[in-house]
Amino acid sequence: MRLLKIVTPLIIAGAVMTWWATAAEPKPQTTGTVEGVVTFKADPKKPWRYSRFYLKTRSSNALSEAVVALQGRELRAASANREPKMVEVDQKDFMFIPETTAIHAGDTVKFLNNDGPTHNVRSSHATANFNENMPAGGEYSHQFKKPTGVIDPITLGCVYHGNMRAFVYVFENPFFSVTENAGKFRFENVPAGNFRLDVVHPAGQMKSSQRIDVKPGETLKIEVQLSQESPAQ
Repeated sequence: MRLLKIVTPLIIAGAVMTWWATAAEPKPQTTGTVEGVVTFKADPKKPWRYSRFYLKTRSSNALSEAVVALQGRELRAASANREPKMVEVDQKDFMFIPETTAIHAGDTVKFLNNDGPTHNVRSSHATANFNENMPAGGEYSHQFKKPTGVIDPITLGCVYHGNMRAFVYVFENPFFSVTENAGKFRFENVPAGNFRLDVVHPAGQMKSSQRIDVKPGETLKIEVQLSQESPAQ
């Protein structure tokens, strides 16, 4: 009996230590990171008339307002617990600001009018058909329920001011981005696997597509170069 009293605590202590050691072991990583920069390749013989709007750092030719997205069925699972969001698109100085917006399917865009004149926001897209007048200080919200990807953006306009335009890209997974002045993008916690990386610029009608391999625990760095010789399909 005395021996049993001694052995039993030792067995329990050993089991606890084994559990603790197992729990303390780092879990293997199953995701990676994708980051990069989008640049524009200029052709002196074919000047790009929009360059002054989207090339904000001429020394590097970094391209702003390019839409970058990962595509792959396995990526949809990353949206399982995602809460719908609301983003704003303003109408100011007779422009949509921002001109290019990327959202997840189910998100809502609130359109504002901070100009003095009455504006309008309209879309004739098959997945988002609306035509709303917006007086000064007005607003209109629309939920974009279906993904359109990079190929079929929703084009916005104003019936009163024909030069106003904007684009809304709707995606089915959370790995998308619109580049800012430095042309950079970064996706974290991407499941390991082989995916398609799409890049498109709506103003230049330029597109790039390539397959990439995301490896667990690693950062994949990519430079995407667009030019007027890489038209959107």
